[in-house]
Amino acid sequence: MIQSSETKPDITVLIPAHNKERQIAQAVQSVLNQSWKNLAVTVTDDASTDRTADIVRKMAESDRRIRLVVHAENQGTLRSRLDAFKASSGRYLLCLDADDTLDRECAETLLHLAERENADLTGFGARLLREGRTIAAADAVKHTLTGRNIFETAFCHHLYSWSVCLKLIRRDLFERAAAELEPIYCVSAEDFYFYTILSYHAERLILSGRIFYNYQIAAGLTGESGRESFRRYASMLDALQAVRRFLVRKGIAEQYASAFAEREREHFHLLLNRFPGDADALAFLTGKYDPAAVRKYLAEFYTPEYAETAFAALERKTDFPAKPAGRSIRTDENTPVRKLSNLLLPPESRRWFMVKRSLDWVRWRKYL
Repeated sequence: MIQSSETKPDITVLIPAHNKERQIAQAVQSVLNQSWKNLAVTVTDDASTDRTADIVRKMAESDRRIRLVVHAENQGTLRSRLDAFKASSGRYLLCLDADDTLDRECAETLLHLAERENADLTGFGARLLREGRTIAAADAVKHTLTGRNIFETAFCHHLYSWSVCLKLIRRDLFERAAAELEPIYCVSAEDFYFYTILSYHAERLILSGRIFYNYQIAAGLTGESGRESFRRYASMLDALQAVRRFLVRKGIAEQYASAFAEREREHFHLLLNRFPGDADALAFLTGKYDPAAVRKYLAEFYTPEYAETAFAALERKTDFPAKPAGRSIRTDENTPVRKLSNLLLPPESRRWFMVKRSLDWVRWRKYL
């Protein structure tokens, strides 16, 4: 079901939402409060079992810029975002997660920059919030990229974020990428999949160096735990396989094989950080992805001995071994190093920006 208005906005903000009754009003309101008023927001309610759709429907009664798409069955973030796009009419698109918000000047600043620079992608940064406190910032990078550098700088070197929520996207580029997306169920790494295609087709990207996005660390799938959350999070493996198929279709799989291996490794490490450590979870992973790759990353993230014992237990249906501590690098903001860093260089402070941009320049100079 679609509720629509006749508005033809400069920018439409796309919000996929599933059971976000506590956050959705704030997300939508951050769009309505933008200093640039010729915009709209399209929310896809992905078969929520709470009041998410009712809240958006009520808000739409008082503001015709709001459009609601309702899924009868849960279809995942990727399809929800695409259905929101199909119901939109903006010349540019912004993506927003249902538990996050945008700063008031976001749309106006990015629109003027995109039009002045003739950019089909205009990037910006995010502040990472926990309980209302900024603990870090991401993508406060200022650069201009053109042609294949847009794809390679993200896909090969991960020098800037592939989050589609941190880009203003020209409509024709969004439409071209959307046409190549497989309609898979995906709630994790769907932005990695989508941005791989977007960046491949993009001609000009402006990274503004400005921060406009408020990302809530503890909200959403990243803050969930448990077996069902792990299975949903594992949809990143479907995204990885879809990316591989895209590279094959374009005839560049061999050219970017080493880069894909690094992206595969990054995603597996994120996933295995949530691994429940039982036979059912391992069987689920080996049924979804190449068992040899699962074994490889299990050995790398934990220990080779654990990987061999776990696979043997799965094959012989014997007792599953106890899971050892993982080898991921801790990024907890409460560690002494992080506390000292934030004290000396508070995120978004002038000193922080000066140091970060200097370090970014050194990293980027190696590849550009």
